Amino acid sequence: MYPLEIGFILVALGFLVAQNVRGLGQKYPYALLAAGVATIVVTVFLGQMRWQMAPAYLLFAILSLLFLKRSYSRVAIRAVGVAFGVLLLAASAVLSAGLPVARLDPPAGPHIEGSTSLSLLDELNDHAARE
Repeated sequence: MYPLEIGFILVALGFLVAQNVRGLGQKYPYALLAAGVATIVVTVFLGQMRWQMAPAYLLFAILSLLFLKRSYSRVAIRAVGVAFGVLLLAASAVLSAGLPVARLDPPAGPHIEGSTSLSLLDELNDHAARE
């Protein structure tokens, strides 16, 4: 797992909690929203975005839309939403840890690394086709 993935999962979890705890005020969710967006931008810029994190990105998008809408629903609906959000974050963490990025050692040795292009000609069939 990349450190940015761990950080994003923690930010998304904090964002999920901050939206469902009353009395925290608005500055914490706004700060976590900004931190999540910044983490996504840095991840894209560094080329470290992976499909294993799709559930966490989906949760963050849903939470962002709900936060901007500022709707308040019943406690039971919020509890189901929090449970679903925790499951999405857990799925992202398990996928990222279970399917790591393969890291290959750089080529070493006295031989040049590269590729060669070859053209093969079948003279026997070519000769028979001409006759």
